[in-house]
Amino acid sequence: MAYYIMCEKKRGEFVSLDITKDELFTRNSKFVGSGCALWEIDTFTSSFPSYEALKSYLYRKGILSAELADKPLSIRTFYKERDSKRVMYGFIYQKDKKYIDNPNLLINDINARLLKKDFRFVLEYANHFFNYYDSSDITPEIRAFSKDSMNFGYSNRHFSERDENGDTPIVRMTKQLIYEYDFRDYGRITYYHKIKYRNLHDIIAFCNNYDNKILKEKAEREERIKIRKLKKEEQASFWDE
Repeated sequence: MAYYIMCEKKRGEFVSLDITKDELFTRNSKFVGSGCALWEIDTFTSSFPSYEALKSYLYRKGILSAELADKPLSIRTFYKERDSKRVMYGFIYQKDKKYIDNPNLLINDINARLLKKDFRFVLEYANHFFNYYDSSDITPEIRAFSKDSMNFGYSNRHFSERDENGDTPIVRMTKQLIYEYDFRDYGRITYYHKIKYRNLHDIIAFCNNYDNKILKEKAEREERIKIRKLKKEEQASFWDE
């Protein structure tokens, strides 16, 4: 399946941007034209530290026209000539390249979020991948454990249990999403080196989206506190007069 960087010209109308002729792009797939393998797009966008830097570069290079400079970008696939579907949560950036090069780092980082008791992350992670067949045997349990942990304020004891491979539930879920595998006798899982790249992309992008959402919520919360403080100061000043 070919993927494209697209710009939403107007609601529901998308224009494909051709990054394939740029010097930062490397073509190793069978696709032609502006269509790319998802990992080719990720390799290109991981040259940039942020969405703003990516967009600015595309504009300077003439890949993104002045007419579209203020329009949102996304990764999408074409199903018909005009119908397209957005890849959830979008782009991969410089800081994410380490996960593409070594997916085990991503597995460790997701496990670390649980160890830091970010149960909200774990719940949203399980919710997002709940319908993915690859981890369907463990994801419902993780969702239940995280809900229980949020209700009681401490980590559900089942989060620390290990399967026949020695993996905790959150590690098992992430490994099953990322790596090709099959089951052996007595419940042991054999993992292979082959990566399910779309899943890897989705996990990285999901984590980025979650972190950005938390930062936005924090900034909004601080702004509300600042506004309330200013109002109190104004009221105090009024009565002092």
